[in-house]
Amino acid sequence: SSSSSSWGLSGLSSSKMQKPPEEQLSRKEQKEIDKLQDVISSLSEEDKAAAQNYMQNVQEAIIDGTFDAKDLADAAPDALKEAMEEAGLDLKDIIKDMDSNYQTAVANAPVNVDIESITRFTIAVASASETDSEEVEKYMDEVHKAIESGDFDISALAAKAPESLQTALEEQGLDMESMITDMYMNSPQNMPVV
Repeated sequence: SSSSSSWGLSGLSSSKMQKPPEEQLSRKEQKEIDKLQDVISSLSEEDKAAAQNYMQNVQEAIIDGTFDAKDLADAAPDALKEAMEEAGLDLKDIIKDMDSNYQTAVANAPVNVDIESITRFTIAVASASETDSEEVEKYMDEVHKAIESGDFDISALAAKAPESLQTALEEQGLDMESMITDMYMNSPQNMPVV
């Protein structure tokens, strides 16, 4: 399950809801974000969890818009810093790329697509996956299938969400029912043809 999310950092894809902002990146920036994923994957389990946690904090800082790329880069776990230096990556630059990426996605999003919610949702799914990956993945598959079929009960489907995901969503100020509604409204069969 290594399909990249809109941030290329969680194991679950939200590409059903939007074109990943990465598509707006230059090839060089995209390569660096891919390399960052490889670096995180190569860490020990303990360091990987710390790095993923740190990257979620970076995403949240970018959404809030209150951050200093240098301070954020300095706050990275040592294992991640060392591995990135070995790979010849500059975390500060990547954070700036992620930020311009996010701003571009927000600026180019269709009126009815809330990039902030989608990004927070991606963070919540990634966070829940750290403790409960199989359950969360199975559930998200079920949600995507239900949306594609168009035949489902939103509240019943939302109630099935694993507890880890519900908790992670609450921490992001979201709830599963409104996220499923958004996903359904933004699924290809409901998108206005431009």
